[in-house]
Amino acid sequence: ERAASVAVTQLESLKQQPGSEEALVALSKTLKGSRHAAVLCRHHGAMEALIAAWKEHPTEPAVAGAAATALLCYASVHGDVLRRLGCEALCAEALDGGCSGMLAPVSRLWRQLGGPSAEQVLSLLAQGAAAAPAMLRPLLQSTAVRKGFVELGRQGELSRALLALEPLLAMEELAHEAMRLLCRAAGPLEAPPCHRSRANEESDDSGSEASEPSDAEADDAADTAKAKAKA
Repeated sequence: ERAASVAVTQLESLKQQPGSEEALVALSKTLKGSRHAAVLCRHHGAMEALIAAWKEHPTEPAVAGAAATALLCYASVHGDVLRRLGCEALCAEALDGGCSGMLAPVSRLWRQLGGPSAEQVLSLLAQGAAAAPAMLRPLLQSTAVRKGFVELGRQGELSRALLALEPLLAMEELAHEAMRLLCRAAGPLEAPPCHRSRANEESDDSGSEASEPSDAEADDAADTAKAKAKA
């Protein structure tokens, strides 16, 4: 209960100073450490206050990471509310602003909310997101369970996906997710159609019949051999 009481006080402080990174980080740590505090603060407008604080410095890694860490306490149950508050756009903006391991909570939050799209992942890779594996890995995992890269393959964008993902195969932290996405982009393997003609089949059949005597022919040959032996 003490943690819950502390969290409520910290939340009120953040509401009064939404631009305070110190107040945001303090509240984030308390909410992450106490489920009871997170539930209590939700009834005091925690999600709205956290989003407002994040919007003050949307691309600052420390701010975005702290806000996302706290909002992860609510994402699984209140995802619709977070989407309505513009959380997905904040995630995209924060990750577009730079690559940092401090943004890993942002990636995990975006994954919980159903993002990003295949196009957004390719855009982040083009910006050098591979330099921060902890940030990139949740995004690859999220994309792998959806059909975005399958659609890229169908749209003739396979070469683009290969170009972006192949370098990740050499990175131990990202190789598994990259391979899954490459397989999805390539699509299922299809066996080539058989063009063997009916005429060839009949020719093969006649050839096999000619090379092997029938049962009747074999009996006749045996009878002839016996007659010759008696003579």
